[in-house]
Amino acid sequence: MKTTRQPDRSSPAMTISGIVAPVLVGVLMVLRLADAAGHVGAWLGLVASVGWLASTMLRTSNTRWGVARWTTVAVMLIAGSLASASTDVVGFVPAIAGIFACVAWPSIPLRRGLVAAGASLLALAIGLVASPVAGVGAAVGSLVAFGMVLLGALGRRQFRASEAADRSMLEERVTAAAERAQMAALEERARLARDLHDVLAHSLGALVIQLDAVDAELEAGQAEPARDRARRARTLAADGLEEARRAVAALREPGATTESVVRSLIETHRSLGGTLTATVDGVPSTRPETVDAVRRATQELLTNARRHAPGEDVHLELTGAPEVTLVVSTPHAVHAGGDGGGGGRGLTGLRERVSAAGGEATVDAGDPFTVTVRLPA
Repeated sequence: MKTTRQPDRSSPAMTISGIVAPVLVGVLMVLRLADAAGHVGAWLGLVASVGWLASTMLRTSNTRWGVARWTTVAVMLIAGSLASASTDVVGFVPAIAGIFACVAWPSIPLRRGLVAAGASLLALAIGLVASPVAGVGAAVGSLVAFGMVLLGALGRRQFRASEAADRSMLEERVTAAAERAQMAALEERARLARDLHDVLAHSLGALVIQLDAVDAELEAGQAEPARDRARRARTLAADGLEEARRAVAALREPGATTESVVRSLIETHRSLGGTLTATVDGVPSTRPETVDAVRRATQELLTNARRHAPGEDVHLELTGAPEVTLVVSTPHAVHAGGDGGGGGRGLTGLRERVSAAGGEATVDAGDPFTVTVRLPA
């Protein structure tokens, strides 16, 4: 027979009651034997009490529901049920405990519990028929006790099954929450990696190109052109440093809005010598993905304007609801192959970022060079 492991729920109170109760029933059975020697019902009740005590000891030792556990429960059920009628239902107490042990625990298949209860009922009927001292009161009392115990055990089983289901559901929710947190952490790491790539690769790549050119011109004895390139390299380094600072500031400003980040970038653009006409209208968006995409798109487009159209008046327009729209137009801008001219991801990375945020970016390479970004608010 395949066995089912019973969960260890033997608290100190349960263990004490599982020892005191069978001892008490056993004492009552011994007293009955003293009054009427050879009383078969009392002997059966005593045997059932011993089986109950043995079952408690096995449960305390966390023994599996194997042959030993089932044997002790069978003794409780059969002997206790046979003794019920002739002991005024006192001998039936061990059988009650046995029915609860088999039926009340969801870890034991219900079919086995009902078979055990059926065996107890059969033994109870045999005891009622065979007992010479059984009266109508004993019969009614035994049957009523059996019915109440069975119903109580089934109710307890349902309660425990519901409790286990709730616990399992809670564990699943905790697991799902942990998985979501892990995914969020991975997405955040990917976003940070993308930001660092855009900031550092874009700036440092252009800086490396300028310094290589400086080195070549110095070797060729062209000091003045080398000096000009060195100045441009310094400007690129300053721009890269400013972009890195803005990236760090973005991480420190979780409550930023599309309007606040655009206004900050406009101030930076003007402080670096760029000219710009701006129109900011509508309700600002606080959606993190939209704010981040607008920040990076504005940063990319203004940086390109300073590099490829220095001195030109850039026009920027930002509108809010029902969707966030960013339009940046640069007159006479030179489009450098889609990479922003700095070896970075440029417009390609801008499109990818906007698409990841649920929006779209379109480019009009005419004069003025115009990029339009649309994002959910």
